[in-house]
Amino acid sequence: MSQKQPSTESVLGQSVFRTIRVVKPANPAGQTAMTAFNLLTSAVLNPVAVPLIVMGLLAQYGQPQLGGYVLPSSLEEFLKPELYGDHIRKLMLQKIYGAGKGEKVWNAEWSQRQIEIDLRVRVP
Repeated sequence: MSQKQPSTESVLGQSVFRTIRVVKPANPAGQTAMTAFNLLTSAVLNPVAVPLIVMGLLAQYGQPQLGGYVLPSSLEEFLKPELYGDHIRKLMLQKIYGAGKGEKVWNAEWSQRQIEIDLRVRVP
């Protein structure tokens, strides 16, 4: 008795269509807390890893275009990376245009962004 071979069409269909499963965390604060817990656990279990953990944490705040490290100025910036990104953009504009002109450019960008967000909310 011979085994039944799958048809060419079914093999082709299986290779073309794939199931992609995306798992997202409940919220960024929960993800941040879990990452902090994992780092703390690693530090307790292996004290030699502490300098590496500190270097990794500091590396994400390195801003060579601004001349060094720029740490978040508040807890809110630490928990919400988009606020930290806005802070870096503002500092960059102030470095390029000077403090007064950079502030004006930043305010114009911020206003334009808010208008675009408002328009997107109103569109059905």
